[in-house]
Amino acid sequence: MISRPARKKELAIVIPHLGDGGVQRVVSILANIWSGQGRRLCVISLYKDDEAYTLDKSIEHIRLYDWQYGGFLLMIIESLRLKVERLKNLKLFLVLMDYLEKAGFFTAISSLNKTLLKFIIRLSSLGLISGLWKIHLPIFFRVQKLRQAIDYTGAPVVLSFCGSANIMSILAGKPLGKKVIISERNDPCRQKLEFPWNAMRSIFYGQADVVTANSRGALPYLEKYVLPEKLLFVPNPLPQPPQYPVDGPGSVKGNPHRILIVARLHRQKGHKILLDAFAQCSPSLKNWCLSIVGRGDLKEDLQQQAKELGIDQLVDWHGQVNNPFDYYRSADLFVLPSLHEGMPNALLEAMSCGLAVVISDASPGPLELIEHGQTGWVVPVNDATALARAMVRLAQDPALRSSLGEAARASILCGKPSITLTIWEKLLGWQTEGKIDDY
Repeated sequence: MISRPARKKELAIVIPHLGDGGVQRVVSILANIWSGQGRRLCVISLYKDDEAYTLDKSIEHIRLYDWQYGGFLLMIIESLRLKVERLKNLKLFLVLMDYLEKAGFFTAISSLNKTLLKFIIRLSSLGLISGLWKIHLPIFFRVQKLRQAIDYTGAPVVLSFCGSANIMSILAGKPLGKKVIISERNDPCRQKLEFPWNAMRSIFYGQADVVTANSRGALPYLEKYVLPEKLLFVPNPLPQPPQYPVDGPGSVKGNPHRILIVARLHRQKGHKILLDAFAQCSPSLKNWCLSIVGRGDLKEDLQQQAKELGIDQLVDWHGQVNNPFDYYRSADLFVLPSLHEGMPNALLEAMSCGLAVVISDASPGPLELIEHGQTGWVVPVNDATALARAMVRLAQDPALRSSLGEAARASILCGKPSITLTIWEKLLGWQTEGKIDDY
């Protein structure tokens, strides 16, 4: 029997991990603010990763993979997961996966599995099977351990972020009688989760008490499997930039002008497209360089691409940084050519610094903030030539960059921490005055 802490928590926050990512940044901001207000919190992270964000000392952090020894089977599962993740980086593995995808293998399997999942759910409702998750042992063991951790905290409310964590929080928290609030952080129309999570998202999201999204554009899609009265838009909290003079991180090879991207080195963020576009326009942009802030498994591939394009001397790789505002303030233009997005924190941060921004039209979230030619510049998704033309246009017109930047700064008032916190705290039952819809 696992004993509870001396004073039960007010809230249990579930997150995949505290590694590099916009979700992790949001959780650390919210948790640290609430901890500073005297709230009793516990953050539960499900997977092992290098921790990029720090929580206040008063916040209990349960790392599920080694909490209470993690459980022998859970430790084995975590070890296997990390080995599979490393395997995914091997080019031979990627070639095989690409071949199978083109052959329609995954489409057929996904369709079959979705039918199977629905069939098992029907059997479960008849009492023939005790639960869907028992067909997938890693999920079963994680859910069991997560349920123990949630029960240990004594928290009446569970707040979860990201697809797989959301599903496991529902499976773990609802049988305990907890109020479960989940947060969708991406564009569910475009982002397809790996098996079995995508099918499970459509099956289980509707069982949460509240389903939030950080973009209004995600809500219509979520209505396919969640009752409209359970859905709520909650904007990202916007961290306030430091109020001290910033000299900037320096320039590359003496180039005084900087194009900036702040994002994980992940296919979703479109770095490959950005490098192709920068190679096209760099002959027209004398004294301009490209700064890439972020880390990820694609770094070596992207650096090789830059070398093959002949622009490696014009690209600066900064990795993960603690204070991205230094880079926003030293840049002339921010670019985010993502293939899909929820509501990216980096975009909000860049706009808060009055930086002109260029985004793709891939997902509705960023388009809620960017009006083409007014608060930023919008280009077609996955179109390096259009992106190159946009960068040349803005690079050669400092007056246009300035007007776009000032308009961008004024357009993100909804992201102020005070407004976002008010919505969350009303949702969590910590504030009772006013209606959530008023914000």
